[in-house]
Amino acid sequence: MNKLIWIVAGSALLVWSGLAWLGHGLLEWATAFASSNADQLTLGSEFSGLLVWLAGLLDGAGGIIIAVIWLMVSAAIVAVAAILSRLLGRRADSGLRLSSR
Repeated sequence: MNKLIWIVAGSALLVWSGLAWLGHGLLEWATAFASSNADQLTLGSEFSGLLVWLAGLLDGAGGIIIAVIWLMVSAAIVAVAAILSRLLGRRADSGLRLSSR
C-alpha cells in the first residue's frame, strides 16, 4: 500500500509541475501580449503606460509567485503522502502483530 501511495504522490507531483509550468508560460505570454498591445487594450495613453508597468511588474514577480505556490503545493502533496504512508504502515504493522498471536 505504501508503494501505491508514493506512486500516486509522484504522479500528482508530475501533474502539478506540468500545470505550474503551463501557468508560467501563460503568464509570460499574457504579459508580453499586454506590453506589446497596451495602446490598443486601454482607452488612453496614460493608461497604456500603467498597463505596461503592471505587465512588467507581473512578469518580474509572477515567476517567483508561481515558484513559491508550486513549492507549497508540492510540499503539501509530499506531506499528505508521508502521513498516509505512516498511518497505513502502522495499521498494517498492528494487523500483522494481531495475526501472529
